[in-house]
Parts: sequence; C-alpha cells; structure tokens
Amino acid sequence: MARAGRPGNGILDAFEWRGTLVVADMLGLVLRDASLCEIAAAEAALTASNRNPHRCVHRARRALRRARALIALGNRGDPAFAAVDAGLRRSTRALSRLRDAAVVVETLDRLLKRKAMLADSRAAMPLREDLVRQRGAILSRQRRRTPGFASVLAQLRAAREAVQSLDWTQVKPRSVARAVKRSLRRIGKIEGKARRSRAGYLRHRWRRRLRRYNDQRTLLANRLASAPLHGSAEAVELVRRLPDDGFDSAPHGKRLAMVSHVLGLEHDMHLLRRFVRRTDAIGSGVRDRLLEAIEHRLRKLRARTGK
Repeated sequence: MARAGRPGNGILDAFEWRGTLVVADMLGLVLRDASLCEIAAAEAALTASNRNPHRCVHRARRALRRARALIALGNRGDPAFAAVDAGLRRSTRALSRLRDAAVVVETLDRLLKRKAMLADSRAAMPLREDLVRQRGAILSRQRRRTPGFASVLAQLRAAREAVQSLDWTQVKPRSVARAVKRSLRRIGKIEGKARRSRAGYLRHRWRRRLRRYNDQRTLLANRLASAPLHGSAEAVELVRRLPDDGFDSAPHGKRLAMVSHVLGLEHDMHLLRRFVRRTDAIGSGVRDRLLEAIEHRLRKLRARTGK
C-alpha cells in the first residue's frame, strides 16, 4: 500500500500523491455518483432485455451487486443507507429465480461438454429441453406480471432518487476504511467453516462476502485513481487507513477473484444437481451418471479452494 508521499506497486499505482486537490466531502459525493452509475447500468440492461433477456438480467444483477457494495461503504449508522440497500436487495432478488433458471441450462451445457459425459450428451437432451422450457415459463410469467421488468425498473428509479437524497457528506475516509475492514472480518468469520464444509449455503455465503470485498477494493481503486479524488487530501487519508495486508496487491486481487469464481461454479453445480435429482425427463441410468459427474466436478472445485 502506498504511504506518506509516493505510490506503491499494487492496484493503486496510478494514484499520484500530489496533494494538490483538496475538496471537502468529495469522497462521499464520488461514491454517490458511482452508485448512481451502477443503478443506471442495471436500468439500461433491463430496458434492453428484449434482445437477450437472460444475459441482460445477469448484467443488471451484477450492476446492482456493485451498487450495494458502494452503498455499504457509506454510513452504517444511518438507517437511510440501510433502507436504500434493502430496496436494491429486493430488486436483485426479484430477478434471482430467472437468473437461476438460466444458470442451470448453462451449467448443464458445460457439463455435457466434458469428456466423461460425451457419450450421454444425446440421451441427456430431454433434460436440457425441459430446463429450457422451465426457463422460458419463468420468463413468460415475469413478463405477464410486469412487462419489460416494469416493477423492477420502478424500484430502481426509486432507489436512484433515494441515493441522491442520502447525506453523503457524512461519508469520511475513516468510515469507508472501517467498512472495508468490516468486509474483511466477515470473510474471516465464514471462511474457516466454509472451507471445512460441503454445505452449499455456507460456501455460497463465503463467495458473496469475498465478492463484496473484491468489488469494494476494485471500485475504490478505480475512484482513487480518477478525478476528482485523484491527489486529494481525502484520498491520501483513505489510503493511509485502508488495510495493509494485500489490499492493493494484484496477486491478492486475482486470488480473491479466482476463489469467488470457483465458489460460483460450485453454486451452479448445486443448482443443477437439485434439478437432476428430481427430473423424470431422462432415464435413471443417465440421471445416475449425471449425478456422478456432478459430484466429481464438485470434488474438483472444492479442491481448488482448499477443500
């Protein structure tokens, strides 16, 4: 981490310690604008969802996740920040079932391309067709209830207005650094249990916490290296307060991203296993071989995260 006068050699290398821009309360306003950009990205993705709804839903949920990571850097003691986060969480969950239905199809496609399943790929096609039908039915129900994701878009417009009305001037380097350290502590609380467990919910919780911390460190690095925070006294103070242990290390960031990605693949496999176990679209022999391939894949993925 760069300290007291000159840059280090990590993700904040682009940040030059000039100390020439001193703007009071700029940090909070920068985080506010970044949050609004992510909410706008989610709105844009859903507005364009007629072209490729499943990909657009994925992009929208990813943008909302980043917006929530930024909101979490605000004042935790202010219930208005918590209310905005709760609204964004509801919007994300409104899209979860549709995203899960798409993930199951994508995960089955990846599994059937593996060498062990090539001989059964044709026999597994009825299962794929059934999953595609279910995915289409969920999308149709969503569109009937709220054409064009109108209800979610209305929630996002309300969230945008709420973000603008928050008191971002109270967001200081100390509170932002405290929020980042809290994200790290939350990872520490779950990591040991998750590494020793095969429980999907624990490992998925570990993934969510890793992802939030990595989102926060990446978003902060991007903002610190850009105007108007670049070179400001607030930015210097924030970097001084941020965690020392690998926060701005590129290898550290890559490791976090890798573990999060692998845990995501695990979660996808757990979703697929749930569908395969209860399907009657394929014969018992094909189903058993699919389940065996899923378990084999889960063991490989767990090994990549140390379990």
